[in-house]
Amino acid sequence: MKNDKALEIKNLSYTALSNEILKNISCSFKSGLFYSIIGPNGSGKTTLLRHISRNLMPKEDVIFIEGKDVNDFKGTDFAKIVSYVPQQIDSSCTFTAFDVVLMGRYPYVKRFEGEKKKDIDIALWAMKATNTFNIKDKNINLLSGGERQRVIIARALAQQGKILLLDEPTAHLDIHHQIEIMDTLKQLNINYGITILCVLHDLNTACEYSDYVVVMKDGNIENMGKPQEVLNEKLIKKVYGIDVSIIKNPVNGNYHIIPQSSFKSNREYNCG
Repeated sequence: MKNDKALEIKNLSYTALSNEILKNISCSFKSGLFYSIIGPNGSGKTTLLRHISRNLMPKEDVIFIEGKDVNDFKGTDFAKIVSYVPQQIDSSCTFTAFDVVLMGRYPYVKRFEGEKKKDIDIALWAMKATNTFNIKDKNINLLSGGERQRVIIARALAQQGKILLLDEPTAHLDIHHQIEIMDTLKQLNINYGITILCVLHDLNTACEYSDYVVVMKDGNIENMGKPQEVLNEKLIKKVYGIDVSIIKNPVNGNYHIIPQSSFKSNREYNCG
């Protein structure tokens, strides 16, 4: 019987400078679904993603990709399965957007050989899939934040991996570009069956796009499941320390979370 688990984590712990950052994490992720990892700052979200991506090498028999220990993969073989988009992206290079996307083909290019037509075709396909084809000849440093982020996602897509990891892909973007990025990711998830694990801060974005959410606090997973089954006032109060109201989006029925401020103003505002 085919294993539908794209990723499984068993008892993952991590300590740095005497600080216990991850505490015996165990969970699994099904193939082809969109997962958001949410939680307050310092809860271990990025550290978890860095272990899955092997930027922090986990211990043996802890993280498994389709049943195989991640430590048993060669570097290029792992890169053909898992793509990673970090928070910080070096923009000091002078490459064009297409050059950056083509770098995603590195696991497939043999030593002392250049990219072949197939690699170029796949890079162009990745740019079309992320709506970046029209900026392929522009310098990466001259692009807007949203354009640059979509180019980096295109580079990850060019790796043709089954699992895409993203650490706060909408950070520092305006609302238009946030929606643009999240729509692109959801389309990739639906159209190509890519399993997506995405660290997010905005709970409403997580509710809107996720099949499942992973809620973290203090290095633990507090809960994991469908947004409408997991996210409630009590859990959010426990994890974030704030009171919220939860209503249904009148357009699509998804949860919409409204934080309740403790500040009370006597001012009256005319919004008409």
